[in-house]
Amino acid sequence: PVDAGKVYALYKKDRGIQSAARFDLSGDVAEGAQAERVVQHDKELAVFGPGFKGGTSYAFLSLAFASASDITSVTLRDVTGDQKSEIVVRGLLRSKGPNKEAVEREVELVFRVTAEGIKRVFGAEVARAIGANRVVGSIKYEPKKVVLAPGKAVGFTEKSYPFNQDSGPVGGLEPLLLPWGSAKAVTYAWSGAGFEKK
Repeated sequence: PVDAGKVYALYKKDRGIQSAARFDLSGDVAEGAQAERVVQHDKELAVFGPGFKGGTSYAFLSLAFASASDITSVTLRDVTGDQKSEIVVRGLLRSKGPNKEAVEREVELVFRVTAEGIKRVFGAEVARAIGANRVVGSIKYEPKKVVLAPGKAVGFTEKSYPFNQDSGPVGGLEPLLLPWGSAKAVTYAWSGAGFEKK
């Protein structure tokens, strides 16, 4: 029988990882009906399991966060409607605002796993904060769909919020929908290769 522990040890050795996994999940994310293991070490996701790549290899992906502590959650859910779970990662991207103030952008990323590897199929900004003030959008998963909607502002008003509504993706991420102005809920439907705006 295949020993998934050996594949995990191989991954850690190959990648020079000493630490314990911050997130360690089990679910059917790829080929076969057996559950795979999905682990997050530092800024990497890795997938392996008895039915994955013949049980002899792993797939990994480096996440574009500044540090591992900026990754706030890793969960599994079927977003594409194919009875396989996708990996949903939430985390913080830090940048500077118009007056050099620290801006925290909260993003949610959806990754699909196949024998070829781990590929991002959706990403959206879901909140933006400067200090204690923040604007929070809503993200909902429906069968084969992702729905983004305007949420609420805490501390910000339309006048005091220093950003405009982005009309399209920013840095490859769907824009945060602001609670004022003309922004309405937007639905993205799974096309078989990615999520397309309806």
